[in-house]
Amino acid sequence: MILLSFSAQAQSTDVESIEFKSLSRVYFEHVTITADSLIFRLKENHKNEEVINKRAISKKEWKSILKDINSLSLESIPNLESPTMKRSFDGARHSSLKIITTDTSYEHLFDDENPHKMLIPLLECIKRMTK
Repeated sequence: MILLSFSAQAQSTDVESIEFKSLSRVYFEHVTITADSLIFRLKENHKNEEVINKRAISKKEWKSILKDINSLSLESIPNLESPTMKRSFDGARHSSLKIITTDTSYEHLFDDENPHKMLIPLLECIKRMTK
């Protein structure tokens, strides 16, 4: 039990950033979260300007996102199956969640805002933080 606790703590302290991207021909959204900041970029082609919002995040917010990450096996993230594949025929936005650690990164590809069920809590936390 002590080893499991230490393993979870080591995993969360190694996380440098989390990224969510979603794009199509007419839409681009990119969120980057680090221990101290959140950067949100949004560009819709029918609008001429890109919206960029930057803000500091609290320690509570960072801990909340790390809690969601700690419930995951980072190594399994790239192998998680996407629930749908509509992006393969332009039926949905191409989206990804990426967790970047000091050593490597772990990325999951999916449609719109529909990741593998194990990543739903993490995506919901990211979306809450961007509002």
